[in-house]
Amino acid sequence: MNSMDMKTDIVAQTDNFIVWKADEPDGETTYHLEVNNITVHFFLEEWEEFLSFKKQFIGIPKETTGILAESDSYLVNCEKIDSGDIVYNFEIPGATLFLFEDDWAELIELLRDL
Repeated sequence: MNSMDMKTDIVAQTDNFIVWKADEPDGETTYHLEVNNITVHFFLEEWEEFLSFKKQFIGIPKETTGILAESDSYLVNCEKIDSGDIVYNFEIPGATLFLFEDDWAELIELLRDL
């Protein structure tokens, strides 16, 4: 099987974000979370860890500040910045996503569908 034969499926989708999975040519399944112009790639073990992690924060009320969830691999916190806006910081291995309230709400909507 070559990369042209890779099978992909949409797992969940909102207007701007998407989670999709790919059955790779080597037999491994990978998961991909696209948020704005960033794509986070997960191997199966990482994906399962992420699914467990998301349960810690998807039910937290809007505008709750401070650390919302933390694990060995991930961190989500929320802070009010000088402009008065609320910013969510989502730390993943190798990157930090900074999301304003509307994008955060859409990400939560996407994650609830998983």
